[in-house]
Amino acid sequence: MASTRFPLCGIKFHLQSKLPQALCGHNKKPVGMPEIKIVTEVAGRICALPIELGASVGGCEDIAFVEAMKMETVLHAERDGVVAETLAKVGTQVDSKGLLFEIQAQC
Repeated sequence: MASTRFPLCGIKFHLQSKLPQALCGHNKKPVGMPEIKIVTEVAGRICALPIELGASVGGCEDIAFVEAMKMETVLHAERDGVVAETLAKVGTQVDSKGLLFEIQAQC
């Protein structure tokens, strides 16, 4: 069986030379601070909240502990930021994909 080969002389590659505006270093336009929504991965009971409203959090910092079936799930902050809204209290039940925090990211 003969193998089919594609000629490379007729193929053109196009590289994107421009970055998106939010990533360009020379772009001096203010970019809004993104909000990060922290949601639970499992349904369960909130057993600890080591942070409060207005607290600064670092990337990968523990911000909530959810107990489900005698196992604790730890929720981490994805990026550095400030806790803008707290929607959870210790001892309350949460659903899977339930919103717990909104964090205002810091650039």
